[in-house]
Amino acid sequence: MWLSKSDFKIARSCPTKLYYRKLQFPSLQDKDPYLRFLAEGGYMIGKLATLYYPDGIEIETNGDHEAALALTAQYLQQENVTLFEAAIASQGKLIRIDILEKKGNHFNLIEVKSKAWDSREPASKQKAKKKDLIPYLEDAAFQYLTLQEAFPEATITTYLMLPDKGKITNIEGLNQQFQLQFLGQLGSFKRYEVNVLPQYIPQMLEERLLILVDIQKEVQKLLPEVKTMAAEMVASLSPTPTKIASPLAKKCFACEFCLQDDQHPQSGFGLCWADMPQPQYPIQDLYYIGAITHAGNLLVDQLIAEKKVDLQDFDQEWLAKPSKRSEGARTKRQRIQIEHTLAQTEWIDPALQEVLEGWTYPLHFIDFENTAVALPFHKGMSPYMQVNFQWSCHTIPSPGAAPQHKSFLNLDPIFPNILYAESLMHCLGESGTVLMWSPYERTTLRKILEQNEVNDPTLRQWLEKITQENQWVDMCDLTFKHYFHPMMKGKTSIKAVLPAVLSAFHSPKILDWLQNFEPNFSLLQYDQNETLMDPYRLLPPIELIDTFETVRDGTAAIRVYESMVFGAHRQDKNVKAAYAKALEKYCKLDTLAMVIIWEHWRTSLEKG
Repeated sequence: MWLSKSDFKIARSCPTKLYYRKLQFPSLQDKDPYLRFLAEGGYMIGKLATLYYPDGIEIETNGDHEAALALTAQYLQQENVTLFEAAIASQGKLIRIDILEKKGNHFNLIEVKSKAWDSREPASKQKAKKKDLIPYLEDAAFQYLTLQEAFPEATITTYLMLPDKGKITNIEGLNQQFQLQFLGQLGSFKRYEVNVLPQYIPQMLEERLLILVDIQKEVQKLLPEVKTMAAEMVASLSPTPTKIASPLAKKCFACEFCLQDDQHPQSGFGLCWADMPQPQYPIQDLYYIGAITHAGNLLVDQLIAEKKVDLQDFDQEWLAKPSKRSEGARTKRQRIQIEHTLAQTEWIDPALQEVLEGWTYPLHFIDFENTAVALPFHKGMSPYMQVNFQWSCHTIPSPGAAPQHKSFLNLDPIFPNILYAESLMHCLGESGTVLMWSPYERTTLRKILEQNEVNDPTLRQWLEKITQENQWVDMCDLTFKHYFHPMMKGKTSIKAVLPAVLSAFHSPKILDWLQNFEPNFSLLQYDQNETLMDPYRLLPPIELIDTFETVRDGTAAIRVYESMVFGAHRQDKNVKAAYAKALEKYCKLDTLAMVIIWEHWRTSLEKG
């Protein structure tokens, strides 16, 4: 049984995971739409990288490793050759190298990633940035080790090939020139074929949006540790997989092997934690528990070792001691969570009332959606340059007035940022209070201003003014400081706060807003326990494309937008209409959720 570079990567996060992976335990990563989204972008970057080597030969054997090894060995008998997905094996390890250049007795090992790089940054900053690439560097070191063992007399130089934010494309619709086709699945590995429209290839080669980053020094530093770990992993796979012991710790809380299926009635996580007590209020839910230290060590790891995994076992003396002036905000939040979780009570800070009363009408509750991909959509854009395609705004013009909804959604294959900003300017005007969930929306408008595309002096003046004024309110920050409900656990995201509020609200307006969300479409539904259901779970699927996920999070919104405007469905009016409705419902719910939360805070404080 081979140890692949994917095996090595996952085992570096926890050696025990290698056992679960090899026995094909179900994993969250197999279903994660965000990982799928990143992977698809990676396929296009990988294809672009191969275009830089027109004489390159792809080693494609339909998943047959032995055939791939034989074919690779055959080609490497040549003095000079470039291979894509070259298969190399040594001492129980098997790698597939993205790009392998052989020049006599020297190899250039090139690992292609979709991680952003910026050639404009000074060398000192680039050197520091490499520290953020540790998983990629270890991946490359594992490949270097295997290749060096297979060819001990050869010299090797290792590179990462990355999208360069310092470059700009002059190709309109560059992203569209790469057509992605799903070929099927081998185990948990999804296979795609990428076809490139040929007329723009010469210009792609000239622009060189991808850059080679020399990582030889970093790989050499990592090599001893990588060699030791790889040997231990290989030994655990022979003759059959056995577990590599790894102590239970905080990292277990993020374990992807937490699912069951017909072949695995107990999850990997469940097997590891089989001897642990079942907590009523898990300590893993405590806000920033991973930042608490005790006697110089992580407190959470000590508690796990002592099998104290319930907040009922948590001694608040372990929290940071307040200074003479005040208690830290994080510690205060932790104390509030512990107290009200154990008591199962909602907490609304009385001081929040003064904050709410200080807002100037009209109140604008806004939410933005954008995308930033490795291969730009439009001429003049650099990799990962932001494209803003949708906003939603619920406005309450005066005290007691009903919320009014307006929105913007780009449906055309154009660079939409200016139209986006102009439409928002007409919606918000220059008066009132702008409410957001995190600073994201304000930062987005600043980025539009920095893109140097704003030629209209009125729009530029409005953007400069609105991004500098203090009329913005971060409702996520208000939640952190002034609101807690046990259902939220340690989270303050809007998708955690809304269900909590819907379990405790008093205002009949909230029921009306949900029931009349749109004509002939209600988000008011109760479960079998007569509890209001989470409205996000009630958003309908796109019936025309039964393989696509329902739009109920930002990743799905990006995927739908890209498919609708630039992808395979851009010419299908019916599909585009269905996608547009799904996007509009999702973004509209985000801003209505903010209104609902505000209404609950307001009425609860008035009620006393």
